[in-house]
Amino acid sequence: MGWKVRSGKLALVKQKVTDKGGRQQVRWEVAQYKIKQALAASGKALEGGLGIADFQSLANQGILTLNDECSIIEIMPELRLKKFSLEAIKNHFISNYQYDIKSFLDDVLKIKNNTSPTWQRFLKGETAIEYETFKTICTVLELDCNEIGMEDEPEIPDSKQLETLLWDLNHRTQVADFQALAQKSHNLVCLKFRSPPGKKIPMFWLLKTLVQSVDNSIQKAEIIFSTQIYSDSTDRLNNIITGLRLPQKLEKKKKPDAIAKEIHKKILKENKTIVLLFFTDERQQSADCQELFNLLHEPLLNELSVKKTEQKLLMVWIDSQPLSQGESDAFDEDYDNHQNDSLYTKIDVSPRFNNSDIMEWINRQDVKTFINKTRNSLLNDNIADIIWNESQEGQPEFLLESVYNLCNLKWEEHQRSWQKL
Repeated sequence: MGWKVRSGKLALVKQKVTDKGGRQQVRWEVAQYKIKQALAASGKALEGGLGIADFQSLANQGILTLNDECSIIEIMPELRLKKFSLEAIKNHFISNYQYDIKSFLDDVLKIKNNTSPTWQRFLKGETAIEYETFKTICTVLELDCNEIGMEDEPEIPDSKQLETLLWDLNHRTQVADFQALAQKSHNLVCLKFRSPPGKKIPMFWLLKTLVQSVDNSIQKAEIIFSTQIYSDSTDRLNNIITGLRLPQKLEKKKKPDAIAKEIHKKILKENKTIVLLFFTDERQQSADCQELFNLLHEPLLNELSVKKTEQKLLMVWIDSQPLSQGESDAFDEDYDNHQNDSLYTKIDVSPRFNNSDIMEWINRQDVKTFINKTRNSLLNDNIADIIWNESQEGQPEFLLESVYNLCNLKWEEHQRSWQKL
């Protein structure tokens, strides 16, 4: 959701910026504020100075754009040996390398969403900027963001509208089961999908239906188990710490209880549904994944039981290991039962849709309205049959291509979004 300055408040905002020394000076104060907040989250203080490790941490947290720490360190190698105050670092660049405050912020200390274009949009009040950025600027200007600003709902592209409509094409039973499970388990849901290699679209279609419709603001961490890496589960916790941008201090001890506490804090603070994706394709990897599930499940459940939230935490296990010749699903289930099968819920992935699903979806009013708008012509009575035939009787990959073409959207430009969460 974006925010912009109310037209009647633009003069006040511009006067505040002028009173504080101008746009570039306020940008500098915003940079200081964001770095100070990020350091405080890791138990550090801006007054303690910054060194190479601090800039690398800021980059990892997404405060600085990627690789920005390299340009700072290459020009000021003294940072490898000791810490300097942020003010001293700025003065070093301005005094020795002919930077002014604008070029220093544009080219060296590039803080996310503190760019010149962001400030142009903010001060014009015509185009929205990210809410957290808007709120930070108002804090630095000592203004009430709710009084100064307003929400600005951006126009949703046709491709995104169609994607959202398609989430509801099927999976009603799975969605109902998922919602009941989430309510019963304090919004900690552990799911396991058995996915044939190469068949990603049906699996991620179902995941999008379950997750995206719950909360469009998602943060995820992926753990891809590899037979080339021999390490215990505590080492694999680093993927979660870095993937979710949790405090760097957790990497030293890697205690599951501490990690669970930070994940819960993040959910509450950022109002985000968090998804941990585990990928396995071999039997030994499944055992490793089960070990990691066991390590985290109880601490996370204890944390989420304390305070209820609408946002969910999903631990999604995507298992694509092939069945050996002669091996049955019953054997696989027996193996899982010995590994604490009650920890997660297995969900089947539908390999195809049936004609009645397509007919029912096409007849929905919101679907009719969208398709008529994008086609520039009214729907035919037999459109569901056309999709059914073009999709080789409901195969997901062909069905999506047929629907996108129907709506004058090129499937090739959007298919990658259906192969990932």
